[in-house]
Amino acid sequence: MKRCLPIVIILLSIVVGLISFPEKKAYACSCAGSSVKEKLERSGAIFVGTVVKRGGTKKSQHGKLRQYTFAVQQAWKGVSGPRISIYSYDGSSSSCGFEFDKGQSYLVYSYEDKDRTLQTNLCSGNVPLAQADQDIQQLGAGTTYTPGEADNGDRKLSPFLLLGGGALLILAAATIVWKWRLANRR
Repeated sequence: MKRCLPIVIILLSIVVGLISFPEKKAYACSCAGSSVKEKLERSGAIFVGTVVKRGGTKKSQHGKLRQYTFAVQQAWKGVSGPRISIYSYDGSSSSCGFEFDKGQSYLVYSYEDKDRTLQTNLCSGNVPLAQADQDIQQLGAGTTYTPGEADNGDRKLSPFLLLGGGALLILAAATIVWKWRLANRR
């Protein structure tokens, strides 16, 4: 009995440790196939776009979500302009994560979450544009956006333009003050 006591204590310690410190939740991904018609019905937004920005992450109920911004070329549903941002699970494909590569084009199926944020995941049906011919054919004609339209949202002002504009404002203000002083001297 004395020889079994250390083993019993060790086993009890392990059991208490496992109960006290439960493991982190893990979510397995299992996707059921669906037709383009079903994806069209359940999606909040469907579009072909090129990833122009891989943004930061935010927490969700099931893990981290990463923001992606797309320049839209063609849209069928839920897109109101040439740019759109959506969130995708930032995990591996085993946890339904779908990672978009910057500069690559995709056919994207996304849905609205309870906060009306567009999200997508591995099971949504996203595919690289090179593999999307059959889906696009079934979706039919969508709204087309030109590359010039898609680039407008990402332009930034040149520092030289900002400095030049600031210098002109200072010069204009100095001129007004100078003329006002001249007028008040007389």
